[in-house]
Amino acid sequence: MLEIVTDQQAREFSRLDFCYMCGHPFTVSKPSTRDHIPPKKIFLTEDRNWPLILPAHKECNSEYSFSDEQAKGLLALLHQTNTGNPPLRTKLIGIVKRGDKPAGVLLEGLSLGTIVSKILRACHAALYREYLPVQTNNMILLPLPIFDPKTGQVAKETI
Repeated sequence: MLEIVTDQQAREFSRLDFCYMCGHPFTVSKPSTRDHIPPKKIFLTEDRNWPLILPAHKECNSEYSFSDEQAKGLLALLHQTNTGNPPLRTKLIGIVKRGDKPAGVLLEGLSLGTIVSKILRACHAALYREYLPVQTNNMILLPLPIFDPKTGQVAKETI
């Protein structure tokens, strides 16, 4: 079974000759940049361990900046490291608590599918040395239920 559990394995698996986000090779006009998986900005400093760092086109990587910032805001809510403002362009509907500690949040407008897709795409590329086509997104079930504020129902949705 392929796995990435050490810093050395992460470095070995990070050597790709294609952009893990779009599948195209790097060229002089489209060189590679480094992308942290998961984005290092979403972790508290004390929770950061070794990240998986993969090559990506700068343009492809910048397409995920918004969802990375949303993930950072989501985790800040859970860790209570901000002033209670919800992540970018989301609306905080409620915080679920277990005892006196937050256990989850209900947010409207969160790009969870984009966040999950990026991490899965990166892990697949690193482990199998191949691009995971975007068409596979509709086959990925999100790890958390999606709440639809219009219907008031929780729905199983794919990315």
